[in-house]
Amino acid sequence: MYLKIRHLCYNHAEEIFEQYHTTGYRIKHSIEITITNFWLIRMSLAIFSYRRQELNYWLYDPCTVLFHYLNPNLHIHYTCILAFILLTTIIETYFIFFYRTNPSVYQYLYDLVVVNTKQITHCYYPQDMITQMVEKTYRINLKIFQCNNMIFSHTSPLHHIGQFYCWHMTKIQFKLQLKHLNRRKLSSFKLKSLPYLSINSRSMLQLGLYCMDTIVYYFHFLIGFFLVIALIFYYYTIWNIFHLTHWYHHLLLLVEIAIILYDTFLTFQLICIISTLNILVIISFCSIQLETINNLLKCIHIQSSNRLKSQTLNLLSSLYLEHGKICQFYMIIFTKLYGKMIFIFLSFTLPMNVLFLIVFCTKNLSWIEKMQIIAIFCFHSFILIQSQLSLAMQTEVIHRPEKYLVSIIQNVTRLRLKMKLADLHYRLTQGPKYGPIISLFGAITNRIVLEVKWSAFILVIYLLFCLIFKIFSSRSIKCESIRCL
Repeated sequence: MYLKIRHLCYNHAEEIFEQYHTTGYRIKHSIEITITNFWLIRMSLAIFSYRRQELNYWLYDPCTVLFHYLNPNLHIHYTCILAFILLTTIIETYFIFFYRTNPSVYQYLYDLVVVNTKQITHCYYPQDMITQMVEKTYRINLKIFQCNNMIFSHTSPLHHIGQFYCWHMTKIQFKLQLKHLNRRKLSSFKLKSLPYLSINSRSMLQLGLYCMDTIVYYFHFLIGFFLVIALIFYYYTIWNIFHLTHWYHHLLLLVEIAIILYDTFLTFQLICIISTLNILVIISFCSIQLETINNLLKCIHIQSSNRLKSQTLNLLSSLYLEHGKICQFYMIIFTKLYGKMIFIFLSFTLPMNVLFLIVFCTKNLSWIEKMQIIAIFCFHSFILIQSQLSLAMQTEVIHRPEKYLVSIIQNVTRLRLKMKLADLHYRLTQGPKYGPIISLFGAITNRIVLEVKWSAFILVIYLLFCLIFKIFSSRSIKCESIRCL
């Protein structure tokens, strides 16, 4: 677990790429895996001892005892879910901090996260100049805002609210329009592995990284608040169940709580790192770089009724090279590292839905517990489907140029460029799909995700139907019993 939570993803990336060969790096992350392995072994022993009815270890482990105290019918299911989460954490920790594959993969990620951030922060205008520019823009925006909304004028008692709103909107607008950035100075800096990234892509990439790190920073405190309350409850519950009297019992229980706290934040940080990297790829390539290519091709497509000019042909040649480099980036990143991480995540989280179904079929459950299980199942399925839809969206954007290439190719006069564009159109329509690739599935498309989505939707409808049927059947049985009495 990394303690520098202020810039979590940036600090992790800098540590992975610059301190990988140091002894302290390996010792620290080996300790993380060892601690999580210790907890996983405990949960595995509890599951096997409960199933085989030997040794009865599950009656003495504080965690499984708490699960049994909370719900005797579901404690073994809670233990299995926790074991799946711990196993996923161990494997993802290994892939992020120890697994090494093609060096170009880590050069890509290092340039996207670390080098790009350093170069952009080096190209900011001086803080005094930025303050003056923001205040000048704020005064202009405030006048326009008050003219359009008289309720927030100077004489209105709500003018402070208008000033507050206008000030923060001006700061956001100032950042999004990149007025704080010296574009001419930034154009002299290039990323080693991604020299074709535009200034807009790079600046939005750095802004997205800053926003994600800020959100994750405040989420640490929110999760810590609820986790402290849960651990206090855990401490006093175990204390009352086992009737702890000696001081070393309390010391062992405090060590147990420290391990839970450590592993919880480790799992949370791993989820945040993977989510941040996915969002950065969407921002830099899908939302800006590829959309720019598609918009330019669309404009050329509209104007392709006549013979294309030499300047337009040069632009097409550069767009062809840029699109090919982006496809190469996706193939290397997802084939060598990121696709394997997503596949492992899906392999160990999808069985959790099966556990939820098994839990739902357990006897002697209250209706509140069943509704909670359905809510968790739906939320978990929603997260999985949305994560896959974000990957499918990137695949769709990569293949969007196929809509415009047919009419463009007909008006290209350069034979070499014409053959290149024809080959690109054939690969986008007939060849294997480009984009996010996951082992055994290939490129993730909307068709694959929607098939999973509809199956999950049908399953949820089936569960709701079973729940309603059980409710009415139980009521009819009660009515019959009352009549018999």
